[in-house]
Amino acid sequence: MDKRPGSRYAKACKALSGKEVDEGRMRLAEEEKRHLRAREKLKAMEAAAGGDEGRMARARRGLDHEQERHEKAKRKVLQPDFNDAVYYLGLDITPAQAVRFASLGAASSLLFMLFMYVALLRTVPSMGDMLRSYVLPVVFALPLILFAFLSSYPEMLAKRVQASLVGKTPEPINYMTMSLRTSPTLERAVLFASEHCDEPMASHLKRVIWEVSMRNHSPVEASLTSFAYKWGRWDEDFKRSLYVIRGSTLERTREGFERSLEKAHTIALNGAKEKVEEFASRLSGPATVLFALGVVLPLMVGSMVPMQSMELPAVGSAMSSSSSSNNMVVPLVLAMDVAFPFITFLYAYMILGRRPGTMAPPEVEASAGRGAFFLALSMGILPLMVYVPFFSQAFPFLSDLGLLPVLLSLSLFTGTWLFLYSRSAYLERKRLLAMERDLPDALFQLGNRMVEGEPLETAFDSVAITMASSPMAPLFKDISCRLSISHSTLEDVLFSRDGVLTRSKSRALKASMRSLLEAVKKDQVSAGQTVLQTAGYIKDLQKVDHDIRVKLQSVVDMMRTTSMFFAPMVMGITVAMYSLLSQQFSQLGDGGGSMLLPMDFALIMGVYLMLSTVISSYFVIGISEVGDKVSLARSIGIGLPLSTVLFVLSVIGGRVYMV
Repeated sequence: MDKRPGSRYAKACKALSGKEVDEGRMRLAEEEKRHLRAREKLKAMEAAAGGDEGRMARARRGLDHEQERHEKAKRKVLQPDFNDAVYYLGLDITPAQAVRFASLGAASSLLFMLFMYVALLRTVPSMGDMLRSYVLPVVFALPLILFAFLSSYPEMLAKRVQASLVGKTPEPINYMTMSLRTSPTLERAVLFASEHCDEPMASHLKRVIWEVSMRNHSPVEASLTSFAYKWGRWDEDFKRSLYVIRGSTLERTREGFERSLEKAHTIALNGAKEKVEEFASRLSGPATVLFALGVVLPLMVGSMVPMQSMELPAVGSAMSSSSSSNNMVVPLVLAMDVAFPFITFLYAYMILGRRPGTMAPPEVEASAGRGAFFLALSMGILPLMVYVPFFSQAFPFLSDLGLLPVLLSLSLFTGTWLFLYSRSAYLERKRLLAMERDLPDALFQLGNRMVEGEPLETAFDSVAITMASSPMAPLFKDISCRLSISHSTLEDVLFSRDGVLTRSKSRALKASMRSLLEAVKKDQVSAGQTVLQTAGYIKDLQKVDHDIRVKLQSVVDMMRTTSMFFAPMVMGITVAMYSLLSQQFSQLGDGGGSMLLPMDFALIMGVYLMLSTVISSYFVIGISEVGDKVSLARSIGIGLPLSTVLFVLSVIGGRVYMV
């Protein structure tokens, strides 16, 4: 499976490409011919003795005009920004293929939306004026937005990937230095780093070796230098680190070699720290805007609806609420359940696109069986079973808010399913993260014992005894027992078919043990020193990851608390007040003065609250956990039922208190 970012987009673009007729390059060739003819004409006039100055001035202006046309055509046809983006992502697509895919997507969406618009217009002809005013502009605007998004998707994705790799650039430098200390071969170091890095970095490092194999560059030092120069446009510190690693192979002394590797690591690490701190310092403004746009402003709009939608009628006057209700439903739905959530999600997506990545979390796959589905289904049915015999009798005034149990059922079913779906994967991920957290200490103790000359199997056992309460202890104890009993090699114990790390999802743990495996092929003392240096590097990477979490913790706590606690209570009290006022005003006239039915208002606010909880969880997990899918599923699984339950309880409590 291709894990490169944008690989599915590239497949879709290539699937729609037919026989390529590159009209753009043909037009560019024609412009180049025109430019060449203008240049030759001017040269001929300059060579002729006694040339007419007026004609020569016109020829120069003509040459300048052709030069400008040529440069404009070159930018339009070659698309340097697009080509830089697809090179960075490692995608093999052309601008023409992207435009063709975007055009087809926009045309398909336009036809589908027109069909839905006509069907809705024929189904509810009484809402024709409202549909033409609010829905028809969206029908034509969204396909244009979709075209712009799909055609420029590689550039946008490249910027997000660049930001995500900023904090991860010390990783490949770390892996290269680990490999070079074990075996001072640059080609082997690049391959070792490519096996343990994220995409698209892994593919680009493999391409460094592939370029040498195809004899495009020779030797590997030249290919690595070319790669570093290209990536310098996106990360200057990473380029400098690669240059220093390239220079370390020219050092003639061990001290100079070690000094160069340490300098490369320091440059990459300090560069990542600076970019992380810069992002954290700039986050307060966008986070405040997101908070105001996604929470405060919708709460204000929802709170003003009870007052704005009430018309105090004259006593005895007859008022029809059905027509006025229809006039309020569609605009409020578009504002609260479409516009606010969409804009908030889009802005959160943009903010997270600038978030520097850190150490990659373990990739654990989530799963759940049929039992989890039936348990979630039971939790979803429970509110409906309780409401009919209990709440409808105990709180008869809730009869006009009859859809609240439906929202509660939906949220409980979705939340329970997501919680159970992610539970085992979350626990496994938590265990692996605890192991990675203790990995530097375990490697430090292991390296010290190896330097002291202790045999490998007893060194693993000693560390397991010393760190008995650590999650690393069972792993090291297992390795020690297998080495002592089976008399197998360390490689077989770790990475054979039944090896202790064969199925491990922790890349940091695997890379460290690979480094140890390479180091023990030399003498025991140098292997121990390599393990000690590896422990220090991993500790530095963990510190960068910890620093960004601490700096962003205040933003995370604010968003989580507001979306799960304050917003549901405010919305619930608002719905309760609206329901009470609607009931009171309806007694003053023959038919009521409400422009919006309480049931509709409660449903609109409840749907907004659910969407707001999901978006807040997406933003919070994107900031704190770098968008980990398992953590996101668990966060939604906990937050969605909690916020909905608080919303329903606030509605009930508000009505009971106000009555």
